[in-house]
Amino acid sequence: MYPGLTFLPAEETGTNKNIALNKTNGLSESHYSASTFYPGYTPASAFDGYDSATKINVDSLGKVSNGAWLGYQKNTPQWLCNSTQFSTALL
Repeated sequence: MYPGLTFLPAEETGTNKNIALNKTNGLSESHYSASTFYPGYTPASAFDGYDSATKINVDSLGKVSNGAWLGYQKNTPQWLCNSTQFSTALL
């Protein structure tokens, strides 16, 4: 399906079987990046298993930061990437 790429099994977490949850599958805060984000927020907060103050992934190992990480930039495509699992969301 993807020549030259090898996919390894990953631990699935929560009811939605998330494989990109922070602090699972060898992931840490440094594995996440975003095209932009608000001061005081971090891209890893999008993968911490929380929606604001509400825990939404039962397997979450703790909240990283505030849940809103993305900034607005004059209709420019924004991205969030998990550099290990290649989970990318374009908004």
